[in-house]
Amino acid sequence: MGKKLILKASAGTGKTYRLSLEYIGSLIQGIDFRDILVMTFTRKATSEIKERILSFLYQMCFEQDFKEEIERNLKNIYGEQFIINYAKLKDIYSDIIENKDKLKIYTIDAFTNMLFKNIVAPYLKIYKYEIIDDDGNKEILTKTFQKLFENKEAFNIFRDFLEDNSERDMRKYITMIEKLINERWKFIVIEEGNKTYNKSFEYSDLDGLIEEFKNIVNIISDIKGYEPEQMFKKDFKDFWNTSEKKEYIYEKYDSFLKNTPWNGNKIKNSKKADITVEVDNLTNIYSKLLENLAKDLFNTKVIPYENNILKTIETIYRVYDEIKMREKKFTYTDISNYTFKYLYNKDLGFIDDDGNLTNEFFEVIDGNIRSIFIDEFQDTSILQWKILKNIIDKSENIICVGDEKQSIYGWRGGEKRLFENLDIIIDADVEILNTCYRSSENIIKYVNDLFIDISQNTGNESSSNWTYIPVKYIEKEDKGFITTIIGNEEKSALDIMIENITTYYHNNYNGIGIISRTKKHLNMIAEKLSEHDIPYTLESQANLVDLPSIKPLYNIIRWLVKGDYLALLDSLRSDLLCISTELLKFLIDNKEKFQEWLEDSYINEKFDDVNQLKIIKELQNIYKNTNGETRTLAYKLIISLGTTSKFNTQDDKKDIYTFYKLLKTYKYFNEFIIDLEDNENDTKFQKISGTNEGITLLTIHKSKGLEFDSVFYFIPKSKRHSNYKGMEVYFKTDKNYREVTDFLVCHGKFDCVLENIPEITYLKEEKEKQQLEEINNLYVALTRPKKNLFVVIEDSKTLEDESLSKLKSHTVGSLNIKDLADKKIENNIDVLSINLQENEKHYKIPIEENYLHGLEKIGLCNLDIEKKRVAGNIVHFFLENLREWTKENIEFSKKITFSRFTSIVGIKELNRIFSYENLEKLENRCKILYSNEWDYVHNEYVVYYKESEEAESQIFRLDRLMIKKPINNVKGKILIIDYKTGSHNKEQSEVYVKAVKQMLKNYKVDEKYDILFEYIELNI
Repeated sequence: MGKKLILKASAGTGKTYRLSLEYIGSLIQGIDFRDILVMTFTRKATSEIKERILSFLYQMCFEQDFKEEIERNLKNIYGEQFIINYAKLKDIYSDIIENKDKLKIYTIDAFTNMLFKNIVAPYLKIYKYEIIDDDGNKEILTKTFQKLFENKEAFNIFRDFLEDNSERDMRKYITMIEKLINERWKFIVIEEGNKTYNKSFEYSDLDGLIEEFKNIVNIISDIKGYEPEQMFKKDFKDFWNTSEKKEYIYEKYDSFLKNTPWNGNKIKNSKKADITVEVDNLTNIYSKLLENLAKDLFNTKVIPYENNILKTIETIYRVYDEIKMREKKFTYTDISNYTFKYLYNKDLGFIDDDGNLTNEFFEVIDGNIRSIFIDEFQDTSILQWKILKNIIDKSENIICVGDEKQSIYGWRGGEKRLFENLDIIIDADVEILNTCYRSSENIIKYVNDLFIDISQNTGNESSSNWTYIPVKYIEKEDKGFITTIIGNEEKSALDIMIENITTYYHNNYNGIGIISRTKKHLNMIAEKLSEHDIPYTLESQANLVDLPSIKPLYNIIRWLVKGDYLALLDSLRSDLLCISTELLKFLIDNKEKFQEWLEDSYINEKFDDVNQLKIIKELQNIYKNTNGETRTLAYKLIISLGTTSKFNTQDDKKDIYTFYKLLKTYKYFNEFIIDLEDNENDTKFQKISGTNEGITLLTIHKSKGLEFDSVFYFIPKSKRHSNYKGMEVYFKTDKNYREVTDFLVCHGKFDCVLENIPEITYLKEEKEKQQLEEINNLYVALTRPKKNLFVVIEDSKTLEDESLSKLKSHTVGSLNIKDLADKKIENNIDVLSINLQENEKHYKIPIEENYLHGLEKIGLCNLDIEKKRVAGNIVHFFLENLREWTKENIEFSKKITFSRFTSIVGIKELNRIFSYENLEKLENRCKILYSNEWDYVHNEYVVYYKESEEAESQIFRLDRLMIKKPINNVKGKILIIDYKTGSHNKEQSEVYVKAVKQMLKNYKVDEKYDILFEYIELNI
């Protein structure tokens, strides 16, 4: 058996370095890289570990100094007897470089998406789908809610649900549905167990307990000399006077369960009377009364509520799934849920009778998994664990890296205790990485002292379960600096923080991070930075095309590219164009006439007199005359509509300029639309507040995994949390997380019931989990800085919190001002950049983008050329997705191609392109592509080329690269394929060949291959 290891890695202790070494160790031990699976939780981490692995391999193969260091570190892990065959390692490196697409290094979301795409989606007959975020899913949640009302049968079921969940704000119903969707995995796992749950409690009748309670009250009243009703609080006096006490308690149960009914001052001991025994008896009997009342209410109110919810859930999921399958828009939560739900469907053949993965499953993921490495394991959810567990069970080597102190994603299913107990669950060894390479000495000591204190603080019930092992530091000349800033009556903490920034970091803001708990507080800080002209960057979740200043422009582009008439109407009625309601109605009713007017085949004075419509007409003419190119129309679109005069704040202008720059990265508008639809969540489509250089503003969750030279951690004043909870889904599994042991669907209004039943511990556990996660948030924030830490506390009362009490009055070390001055940066202002040197910041679009000048540059274009170009792109896409020239593969690739391009060119044009005659032509031209002689085939292969040692590397993307390996003394062959729809560029083809030769030379295999080049004509 191989290696089973749990690496517990505190912040900055080199887990990526260690995982990369373990990966190379597996390669040296003879495991094919195709059989090694690495999973992380962020794209950044995926990129880092992939880059580190390739860098280590290159250094070991070609750079002596680095080779010795890496070999030494490998022997520290595997022992001095660990032998490295460098000739074999070079072959491995060459194999990886030739087959980078076979590296199995994924984010957990990307891996699940791969399973969904290759296993579940084909089963559900889904050939193309869009991944959306939670904001994008709001529309589908709203549609789900609407459908529940439209369908009479569904509404009858849902009506009872609404009666049990009466809310004033209709949006809270949407929130309930969203919660049910996010917690769906729990119900999938519950169904998997196929168990029945007996939830009702036995309880004593309240009559006898009420009688005992009355008797004790009477005894105390006799001793104290009060009338019994005088002993009760005002709100409970009626209880004593009514003869129907049991009914009264049931009617006012929440008051009784939340409060003691007697007045404490009336039943205190006095010199005349010691009633300690009687008060103890009163308290005990009242506790029994409440417990039995709560159990009765649980049976009669909570269980029916849950049954009603469970009955409704099936309907909600059915309606939601119908919309999802129709619109084919999925969140990563959806993809995880559907993958788990269908992966274990035995009809698919990927799970055997014992619940184990079959060989067919591993064929789908292109190889058996002999080694599996999982990073940031503390963020793994139970559903993700259930998907991974079967793969882990089949693996020889298992290494899971994590840090329970950095588990801050409990709100989205991250299960900290799973990692805490993982060594027991999979019977693995534990190793602790306890040397921090990131932070300086003073910061390490500060963090150690603070969290040792928290872990030993037994006064806080939850912190007694929070363990901390001190970490070591690396000796450095700069010992680091820590100070605490606390707001006071004269000056706010935020103002003092700004003073520190301007004093110590004037015009040198790179390497500074400001971290806070929520986006709301970051926006407040951003405003303050703007007031002092301090540059910053604040990532927004908002999509650029959804902004009020951009959406009308985007909708016009959608109309131009896709003929989306509704998008055009949305733009016309926006604040930018603002046509009258009367005209809007006319355009809705007269779509064909308006389109004829646009084509100059219909005269309408009503349209001719409207300036906005004349502009739209002009834009359409430019779009057609320039074949949909962005280089002229992007500028004309913004200027002709007066966008910058109507949206004229500095932020608006920056958004418009950012959008303009984005459009200019595409040659054609249809390429922009396709990319946006396929990659909506890409950061390039997000709004960025601030400047490209400056202070980085991040929430704690966004800062995880990052580091900064200096960190300002802003702690806002504590605010009371809302008592509103709404519906909750509580969930318990066995200690190995194999099966559900109990669950409860409840509403916050029943919390008082749950709190009075000793057997129910959900609320206590949830509270403790939240408290522990808050400590984790603090730990993550304080471990981001390398050199300098400023803890900024808005209100001194915040320090009354036990976990924050040691933060006050700390100043340790000194700030290295010389180091900061040496790193001062110079701003190179470009005409396309923000001009920070003038009083009013502005954004310039260069004069050469003038419309008329642009037309002169473009010259006369032929629409037929554009049609051929688009058709060529479509055929290119078709060939990329075609593995073999067989009827089955052709139909599959056609389905994907039609799904992607129907909205762009229409079904008629696609049928023409893929007619029998055209497919026959393609087959004759492309025979070489599908020959069996090739050992490796790569689409969109990236190569680098340097004309000289001093020159910068150029990046080229080859349409297709095919490799035949050398055999014995016979040279291998590499064929570069370039798809063309027009003229051939001989110089470009020569550069491609040189780039591939250069790559082979770097691997010292250039003498083993002949390089060929061929064009494939895509005009049909």
